[in-house]
Amino acid sequence: MWDENMLVMSFNVALTNEFRYYRSSIYNKELGAREENTESREQWEARKEEYREKVREAVFLETLDVINSTPSKSILTNANYSKSKNTSDEIHAWVGYETLFNSYAYFLEQSSSFLRYNDSGVKTIMDVLNILNTIEDFTIRLDFEEEYTSLKTETTVNKDAVKRIKKIYKSQFHKPFFNYFNENKTLGYLSINVDSKAILDSYYNIADNITQSFGDKEYMGREQTVFMAFDLGYDLLSILLDEEAIAEIVTGNLLLEVSGFIEREVTYTSYKYDDDFNYTPVEKTKTETIPDFLFAFTTETKDIYEKMLKIGMKEKLVSNDNNLYELHLPKNDFPINLYMLFDGEALLISSSKERLSQIQKGTYKSYVSSLTQKVLKENCIHYMFKAKKVINQLPQGMLPYSFQKDIELLKENASDISFSTNKLKGNKLVNEIRWKVPDSKKENSFAFIINMIDSFYTASIERRNTYSEPYQERENLEIIEELELEEPIIIEEELAVPEVPAGK
Repeated sequence: MWDENMLVMSFNVALTNEFRYYRSSIYNKELGAREENTESREQWEARKEEYREKVREAVFLETLDVINSTPSKSILTNANYSKSKNTSDEIHAWVGYETLFNSYAYFLEQSSSFLRYNDSGVKTIMDVLNILNTIEDFTIRLDFEEEYTSLKTETTVNKDAVKRIKKIYKSQFHKPFFNYFNENKTLGYLSINVDSKAILDSYYNIADNITQSFGDKEYMGREQTVFMAFDLGYDLLSILLDEEAIAEIVTGNLLLEVSGFIEREVTYTSYKYDDDFNYTPVEKTKTETIPDFLFAFTTETKDIYEKMLKIGMKEKLVSNDNNLYELHLPKNDFPINLYMLFDGEALLISSSKERLSQIQKGTYKSYVSSLTQKVLKENCIHYMFKAKKVINQLPQGMLPYSFQKDIELLKENASDISFSTNKLKGNKLVNEIRWKVPDSKKENSFAFIINMIDSFYTASIERRNTYSEPYQERENLEIIEELELEEPIIIEEELAVPEVPAGK
């Protein structure tokens, strides 16, 4: 349908079915029959063109039907679509499950030679997708706010998925994590709050559904053997692994934070070769830039980690300084020093002994604003990346070569980027990416995006012209040199006088 605000077009899949037909077993049977037929090439081509014309006509008639459709066939009568609309969205896209499923299934079929030439394989992948499917519809929203650009995805899931996801995301943020980093000094952090046991249970339930569903499929050939083996592997895995015990080792609360970069001098082994290509090992030193980070996660099995550390101390791989552990890793392979500390239910791993020591003594000056605390508590996943701080602190040589040419432009436009996954609300799972407008820019987010794209495009054009100018000048010089060399030669040949022998 179409009106002043919207145009919706439908494309018949019969066009693609023609290509699928030539890869099927039906076509192979017909091919054998045609070999016995006396039909000429011209007749066969005419029949094929007649089929194509019917397909084109069917597509045209369906498109007309969509354009001239009554409101009962309009997407505006779809309740899920109507609920997804929001007048504040600059860009809004909605995809129903059926369209999403058919597109994805067709993509898988066309991208796999096994599925293209195997009818039972095609049916198998369709059935697997139906079992795994938890999506009812999918919505994308793009909003240009005054201070940031927001890109949201909303996924509506079915009842079975709601039960599983609620169990996974029921975990609460571990509040002591607030004592481990300073928001004003950080370059970025990642927080994850999930229930490990619920994730494992969900995985086992999905695996069990797949294996049980394909136990007696008549159309399946060798695929049935694969699923039988998968079923056996699932049973063995269930026996060997105890999901409750695994969930106690890592309960699901994680925090990764990077506060800066440290330059350290490390030794490495190089080789010196003589004239006969005999080599001698030589130790050299170089400066490595490594992140100053902290990784923390909660556990209910502190005793297991302590036993592992005791084994490490016995083998002189770990040293203990007042319950602050240092891991002695091969410097050639790991140029970073790692330290470990238990703090209540959390195990902390960091590249900074000083920070862990301060956390242990309670003297570390942490700071997390009330707004950030609220965001971390409300979201099961939250990621913050302070791009401008990273670019300012990271040595220029570590940046990709293409970025080094536009370093000042990057510093001018870099700002905070965040990603969040909300806890399930009803049957909707919401993800959001926010790109903040830099404080130095006195403009709204839309103007910032447009001007930034224009700046980088202009810079790339100028750089390309700068690189091409020397080559163009050199090419022009070569042409001039050729002309200068050729001209006197031609003149000399035209004016040359033959030598007259002496005495004549």
